[in-house]
Amino acid sequence: MEDAPKKTYDVFRRLAQASKELSLVTYEELGDSAGLPPMGLSRQLRFIELMCRRQGLPWLPAIAVSKTTKLPGKGFLPTEWSNWSLENPDFKSWWRAMVLQVYATNWTKAVPMRRPDSEDRSQMSQMSRPAWLSQKEFDDWRQPHREG
Repeated sequence: MEDAPKKTYDVFRRLAQASKELSLVTYEELGDSAGLPPMGLSRQLRFIELMCRRQGLPWLPAIAVSKTTKLPGKGFLPTEWSNWSLENPDFKSWWRAMVLQVYATNWTKAVPMRRPDSEDRSQMSQMSRPAWLSQKEFDDWRQPHREG
């Protein structure tokens, strides 16, 4: 994988394998398979997420989860989504839908091959609506969750 952070292809390959098996993969398992510490996967996962967004694909790193919570870690969401809690029921619904989209994707045709350029980095600072989510649903999802 040219211009990607070290070991990105190993991380991508393990995530693609887990997707094909319709399973989640823990950060620990992912780190072991790539030869990286679980806490050292953020650059690789962010790179893969950016390439998925660039190609209009579901975010493959959605299936990388904590061993204890079986949810993605805080770093899964872009910083501009900081008003969202991983415990928010709306987030969990969105994440589950993303996981299903990941499972339905043929990842052999979606290998990210380069480092994000300045356009990619500027897009990181903006929320992009997944193609499978209506604009209204996306706008509703972006609003802070209010307890009833």
